[in-house]
Amino acid sequence: MKLKQLLFICLTLFVWASSCTKETKDNDNKPIVTDDDNGGGGCDTSFIPGFAEKVFPILQTNCLGCHSASGPSGGVNLSTYQSAKNNASKLIPAVTHPSGLPTNKKMPPGGKLPECDIITIERWSNSGFPE
Repeated sequence: MKLKQLLFICLTLFVWASSCTKETKDNDNKPIVTDDDNGGGGCDTSFIPGFAEKVFPILQTNCLGCHSASGPSGGVNLSTYQSAKNNASKLIPAVTHPSGLPTNKKMPPGGKLPECDIITIERWSNSGFPE
């Protein structure tokens, strides 16, 4: 009888321990990536990102070559806070690459943004587009 109880306790502890993961989730059920998780050179997305400090540099590096005020590709201008906010309904799916989205709508062309950048843009959107 005691052997069965001990076996049950061990099995329960094993199942419980194996269900734990190292990855931490935030309220949006997205991983919080910290410097430690990225080998010291990562990003910390545990805060609400503002447009000027966090989102605009991502757009400037990866998007404004095609999506600026001087001839925005596909009519999508991301060069200002207001224009990026107004185009968020196109921006979010373009950078997250959901299944079923046509290849020509996935941005940037030929690849995908780093996960930290995608999470930052999503958190900006989900947080009400703070400036």
